[in-house]
Amino acid sequence: MAACLGASRPLGVLAFHFPMCGITGIAGFEDPELLKRMTASLRHRGPDEEGFYETAKVSFGHRRLSIIDLENGQQPMASNDRKAWVCFNGQIYNHSELRKSLTDHYDFQTTCDTEILPALYQYQGIGMVTKLRGMFAFALWDESEETLYLVRDRIGVKPLYYAPLGNRLLFASEPKALLEHPEVSREIDPSALQTYLKLLYVPPPLSIFRGVRQLPPGHFLKWKDGELSVQRYWEVPTEVAQARTEDEWAEEIEPILRDAIRMRLMSDVPLGAFLSGGIDSSTIVSIMAEGASEKV
Repeated sequence: MAACLGASRPLGVLAFHFPMCGITGIAGFEDPELLKRMTASLRHRGPDEEGFYETAKVSFGHRRLSIIDLENGQQPMASNDRKAWVCFNGQIYNHSELRKSLTDHYDFQTTCDTEILPALYQYQGIGMVTKLRGMFAFALWDESEETLYLVRDRIGVKPLYYAPLGNRLLFASEPKALLEHPEVSREIDPSALQTYLKLLYVPPPLSIFRGVRQLPPGHFLKWKDGELSVQRYWEVPTEVAQARTEDEWAEEIEPILRDAIRMRLMSDVPLGAFLSGGIDSSTIVSIMAEGASEKV
């Protein structure tokens, strides 16, 4: 699938966010025209392709920015048994390793990272989210169980918003898509505004609008028969730090940093970086240049 590159700071301070894939969806009702309007509102996130999956209970819309498997990564995407459908924004950095674990069980049709999601779900259920390393937000519809899942990455790099309307549900990469429905309140949430003025960002589950919620990082939302619940699937490990010298810290951090950068270099289009000239960005670009197959 189209993995989508970009940059953002979850805390929102001095943040910048590049356009990438956009996802939309509705659950508990049918409204093809609404879905089209919602998806069209996110065209700036994915100018390359538009795709839809529509049923009586759940429908997905997708705007694609092609990064991996440019020819075969169309979305929404289904599992081989056609029972799990996925609408995805982001990158799964360890998808190659996860593919190898399913080589004897699953017949992959593409080389894109999106396909690992329905494949893993087919054999492991929603528990598979704990194995994902990456930046992502996705929706997964289990046709046989008639259950919808919305999932956000561990630290919230990729955005995912939703709006409950009784036993119905709307979701999207940006609040503006949800506001296409006339019942979603555009009223500003005073508590969210107050928090923004203090912190310069709106923390989840709040959004700036009363009628819109933000799925917290490291959580998934489950919707079935009009009932929804939000569950945590990951939290930051807490360990007591051992006393180390500066050289010992550097020795421990370097392989971790190199591995993190290596995983993020997967792409079928040219890679680039914003270089400020500071120690952090200069170090990252230097390691990128060492590991990239083409000039950065």
